[in-house]
Amino acid sequence: MAADALISVGVVISGIIIFYTSWNWLDPIVSIIISLVIIYGTWDLLKNSMRLSMDAVPSNIDPHAVKKYLESIDDVVDVHDLHIWAMSTTETALMYTLPSKKIR
Repeated sequence: MAADALISVGVVISGIIIFYTSWNWLDPIVSIIISLVIIYGTWDLLKNSMRLSMDAVPSNIDPHAVKKYLESIDDVVDVHDLHIWAMSTTETALMYTLPSKKIR
């Protein structure tokens, strides 16, 4: 909210300056600066939204470490088709397939 307030203050100040000085070139410069501030402030949100929509592995999870842990469990020989994805911003899902054991 503070960033929104600062942006609004910047627009008002630039409007006053343009009104009294007729520096019309100030408007596009302020617009570009405001656009860069908005992009900077929302970049992580855009990145995380794209990762969530693409069912990517959450950035705080190491899939190689998960596979290594699963393979370290007794009676697990190998892990196939390990899939890890975010269900939401706070929940993660995991699915894997174990090779079938041969019956003797």
